[in-house]
Amino acid sequence: MESSNCNRETGLTRQALALLMFGLLLVGVSIPESLGQSHQQERENVTLEGSHTDMQFLAGRSIHVSADVADDVFAAGRNVTFDGAKAENAIVAGYDVDLRGGTVADMITAASTIRIAGVIEDDLVAAARSMRITSEGAIDSDARLAAETIDMEGGIEGSLRAAARRITDAGEIGGKADFLAERIVIAPSASIAGDLIYRSGTEPEIADGATIGGEIRRVESDMPDLTSVGFTMLRVGLMIALS
Repeated sequence: MESSNCNRETGLTRQALALLMFGLLLVGVSIPESLGQSHQQERENVTLEGSHTDMQFLAGRSIHVSADVADDVFAAGRNVTFDGAKAENAIVAGYDVDLRGGTVADMITAASTIRIAGVIEDDLVAAARSMRITSEGAIDSDARLAAETIDMEGGIEGSLRAAARRITDAGEIGGKADFLAERIVIAPSASIAGDLIYRSGTEPEIADGATIGGEIRRVESDMPDLTSVGFTMLRVGLMIALS
């Protein structure tokens, strides 16, 4: 029963992340194209600085946020960088998304490349082609990740659920790790306080020195076929873009 619930929950998480990625990226593409020619030049580079008490909606080719925002930040652009910024929820879509230092409460993001080198005080939900949580990155609660490659070097106080072609864990996880991947690498510096649950055709590569506090157990699961949800992704993405 537990295995069935885990399989269903992981499948839903992956589909939700796939839908989120497609929809947000579609929004990111559609916003600049919908701008008039006279306004597009103004929005090539968007910079947010200073202190703000209300929600911020940002769209442009390159977005740089270094502000202290007491509310949520919504950003869509090719390159989106939070550089020492402070914000509540950050909902971000782009080609490259970079959180450099600073803190956000929650982060939901979709991009081709995501780099987390700041503090997320609650949860992280992210989908990308390539994702890295650096040694400076910290998630104070749970993380839900989907990508082709995931490199985890920082710390997650809660649990990590991740799906990718390759997952490399070299950081600290305060709860359980639930991985679905073709290849799973647990580096010598890795520490997992809870169980290591894996869905893979091959055994995890666990290096000497890695610490796993709970059980290591395999759950039967196939890599998902995203073509089965392609049309649903398109419909949801179009609806979000039109909204």
